[in-house]
Amino acid sequence: MENVILRQQLQQARDELERRVEEHAAELSRAKALSEHEIAEREAAVEEVKESRRQVLGACLNTRPLTGPAQSPIQGKKLVPKVIISPASTIYCA
Repeated sequence: MENVILRQQLQQARDELERRVEEHAAELSRAKALSEHEIAEREAAVEEVKESRRQVLGACLNTRPLTGPAQSPIQGKKLVPKVIISPASTIYCA
């Protein structure tokens, strides 16, 4: 009779352990899915910033004069617009 009780207790302990493992696995699965979603959102945001910078750079290149001003030491020389990106990601055309 004692063996039967011990086997039942052992089976209950195994069942409880299996239930806890399944709960933990489900928790990990949800956390992984959430992390993957957040990573995708961050990657999309980074791409948006890169595209914005490309557009601003393009605007700078298209609006700045490409040769030096008349009556100056650099008259007629080709100039390359200077684009400054500050640590705060502000873009300046100079």
